[in-house]
Amino acid sequence: METLKKLRRLAKPDDWCISFDLQDGYYVVGIDPAYQEYMQFDVRGQLFQCGALPFGWNDSPRIFVKVMKVLVECLRSPRSAADRREVWKLQSGSKVRRRWAVCRRAGRCTREEHQHGARVLPYIDDFLLLLSSRIEALRAPELTSRVLVRLGLGRNKKKGQWDPTQLVEHLGLEVDLKAGQFCVTPARLQKIHLLAKALLNEASRQRRWRPARKLAAFTGLCQSVYQAVPPARSYLRELYSVISTKRGWGAKVKLTRRTWRDIEWWLRLPAQSRWNGRKVWRSPTRAKVHTDASLFAWGGVLNLKHAARGLWSDELRHFHIMHLDLEAVYKTVQSFLRELTGKVVRLYCDNQAVVAMLSHFTSRHLELMRRKRRLWILLDLNDIELQARYIRSEANEWADRLSRDKDLDDWRLNRRWFKWAEREWHRHTVDSFASELSAQLLRYYVQWHDPRCEGVDSLAFSWLGEVNWVNPLWSLLDEGAHKLREEGCAATVVAPYCAQVRILG
Repeated sequence: METLKKLRRLAKPDDWCISFDLQDGYYVVGIDPAYQEYMQFDVRGQLFQCGALPFGWNDSPRIFVKVMKVLVECLRSPRSAADRREVWKLQSGSKVRRRWAVCRRAGRCTREEHQHGARVLPYIDDFLLLLSSRIEALRAPELTSRVLVRLGLGRNKKKGQWDPTQLVEHLGLEVDLKAGQFCVTPARLQKIHLLAKALLNEASRQRRWRPARKLAAFTGLCQSVYQAVPPARSYLRELYSVISTKRGWGAKVKLTRRTWRDIEWWLRLPAQSRWNGRKVWRSPTRAKVHTDASLFAWGGVLNLKHAARGLWSDELRHFHIMHLDLEAVYKTVQSFLRELTGKVVRLYCDNQAVVAMLSHFTSRHLELMRRKRRLWILLDLNDIELQARYIRSEANEWADRLSRDKDLDDWRLNRRWFKWAEREWHRHTVDSFASELSAQLLRYYVQWHDPRCEGVDSLAFSWLGEVNWVNPLWSLLDEGAHKLREEGCAATVVAPYCAQVRILG
């Protein structure tokens, strides 16, 4: 059973496709008469027994998928499927499954069928076939019909897309293979809108109490579109939390304020067209990012070449390490935003819990969900696809060292005296030596990348045309003085006074 998620790996640009549903669903799989007595059910005191695989039984999907492996194998590679000594055949007349021994010669596929091998995406009784050209797609329906007839299966002619196309509706989503995009169908968007509106209207009249079953039905419908609506799971976590408080499926649950806001987001979804749509495949352009966090700093590395680093504020320092690792990911992406825009980013982190959260973009913790939504918005606005991978701490050496090294040289003038200098002398335009926490101005240069910096290493940039606030590390004082003499630019320098040493003379 394969969902549309696998389509992103199977589909190629300019593919063509056909889709079909099997007729009768589970009923094509018969039950041996000797075992039918074990599949009985009671209706008003009268016992009935199943002659075919029933709907509603938990194991029916698993058994049906196993039986349909023969069909999938034959569609993907007809020759190898026919050459097998034993296959499972579905006898269409009696609907009874029996083992059918065939010889190579009798079961061999024709040359045309051998060439027909397609990329198949099966989901229970729904099948999507991908083909590389329109010519192959035109031949596919006839050859597929032969396979279905040989296996004793029928096609539901009222469903599916039997004519070759590049725009198909499959599992409730619209797949555009020419544009390379998933979209939610207008009918499903309208259904979500109406259900959300009804939920809110009824809840407002009953003090936010709604039946758990109705809320679960709405949540399941929204979950089905997450492949085409990237933030879907971020706006479902709170709904699942509320449903989990139920005493039974017949009981009612109370909607929280967060749940109410999330349902309102789904209510507005049809109007938010930019949320509806996700690329089927991505550009091969990739980037590697390593991140790590400690209780006082964070570190990030891009492509094992460029480093980003920062200290935690007093507010963040008291959070759990999971929050800090997630915040480190956010700050690292912000720091290298220009280099990561429009790319697939392979993120390596040594916190398995954070990797799991980033893979599913959901968590039961409200504060973690808030941080992940903020991260998702940043990724979405800059067309970044994040693929989180776990890495051992020993292999994450550079990012780990950046997050643990104590920066004892970073300092700044007391904020009160800086404001006095601004008032008495002149307004400054850039802080030439700073960090995220020690910067006096909105524009500043740093030693390591951080989310808001103007650049890295101010000595590599021209200072002309700026009124520089120069608050250097003691080790860089001589280089800063040389830069001022060389360019003759305006600056205020903060340095220790020593009568015997002339710095700027």
